[in-house]
Amino acid sequence: MTKTSVQLRESSTTATAATSGNQSGLYSLFTTIPPERMGLNGEYDHNGLAKRVVQALRVRFSAEDLEKLRVMQRGKVVIFLGSVASLEVLKQLVSIAHATEGAIDVETNGVRIK
Repeated sequence: MTKTSVQLRESSTTATAATSGNQSGLYSLFTTIPPERMGLNGEYDHNGLAKRVVQALRVRFSAEDLEKLRVMQRGKVVIFLGSVASLEVLKQLVSIAHATEGAIDVETNGVRIK
């Protein structure tokens, strides 16, 4: 009985390219912040979308208009809770929230119109 041994070799350039390609793919996966988790200054923030929506609302509305409104998020969904002055104000709030990067939907079920 004779033993035959076989050695399989990859060229060093192919092995290096395959390894570095996988590492850079993993690196970018773990270094890219999803838009809904982007904070006010580009940092990771679990509630980043809600904070950016609030920031955009403060530019457009007075503090009185927003005092009884809470803004939250569930993933990429912006959630409004509380009360607003009119249906027109609510429509504007929803429009601003939809325009915020990372938002795919807006829930207004918890909003009461005064």
